[in-house]
Amino acid sequence: MSGLHDGRWSRPARRAIAEELPEFVASTMLELATGALREDPRRVGKPLHELFDGTSSASRATLRMILQHR
Repeated sequence: MSGLHDGRWSRPARRAIAEELPEFVASTMLELATGALREDPRRVGKPLHELFDGTSSASRATLRMILQHR
């Protein structure tokens, strides 16, 4: 086993990456999701408040990605 974590993009997130976000934002989010986040989500992200149990966030510069764990 490689130890890499797989994830899925929600439909709105896929649409935003493909059509709505500026290219530099989309490429930064894709780089985060396919790189450091995939290798070790706990190192890159942090859990959100207990109200949002099962959810964490990861960020690069001023950009933030919300992750839902299932």
